[in-house]
Amino acid sequence: MAIVYQHRRKDDNTVFYIGIGKDIKRAYSFRNRNKHWLNIVSKYGYDIDILFEGISYEDACNVEFGLVKAYGRIDIKTGILVNLTD
Repeated sequence: MAIVYQHRRKDDNTVFYIGIGKDIKRAYSFRNRNKHWLNIVSKYGYDIDILFEGISYEDACNVEFGLVKAYGRIDIKTGILVNLTD
């Protein structure tokens, strides 16, 4: 089972990251985050929204992919997320 979550900036509630994890702890973890994520969190703080819980890992991957595609990524100039992969 898996979760899908999003991180929002505290200053303006903008979604800046979409993630998945095998359990809810991943949404709260600072481990293995990229420098852009760390910069936003240190400057603005963040809130966490659990979007889906108890779904298969395959379904979580599909949901994450769709959300990243919808919001777009900063690194490839298609949107607002600091995710480095789709």
